[in-house]
Amino acid sequence: MAFTTFKQFIQRNPYVRQILQISAQNLPSKNYNILSETGLIVLLFPIVRFIIVQIGLPWANLQHRYSEAQRQQLEDWLDDYAEQHDLDPDNIETASTVLMQNLEKTHEIEAQAQWEQLLELLQTESISPSKSMDME
Repeated sequence: MAFTTFKQFIQRNPYVRQILQISAQNLPSKNYNILSETGLIVLLFPIVRFIIVQIGLPWANLQHRYSEAQRQQLEDWLDDYAEQHDLDPDNIETASTVLMQNLEKTHEIEAQAQWEQLLELLQTESISPSKSMDME
């Protein structure tokens, strides 16, 4: 999935956009004092992809919550991601926690459908790491 496709998807899907905006507020880069909202969402994109593709959507399991094992899997991945992209590990962990908590609270059918559409797009289209960080 190219960033432009991701950006267009976010613009068309208010439930996904709202959760990403809330989560992205916790992602300032060490190298920049202020990034645009689009830039912050771009930084969040790999986290979103990892959570919903590698771990899954919480309503897909019986408990409708992420397990401690899933949270640990994300935490291990986040450490590497934060180091590779010069991001504050605490901020990135907070952003991912906020994202997971908001996904766990997503009960509206329409909201779940939007996240499921994003999951389907991410599973069917590939994206390279460099494209995921392209802010153009």
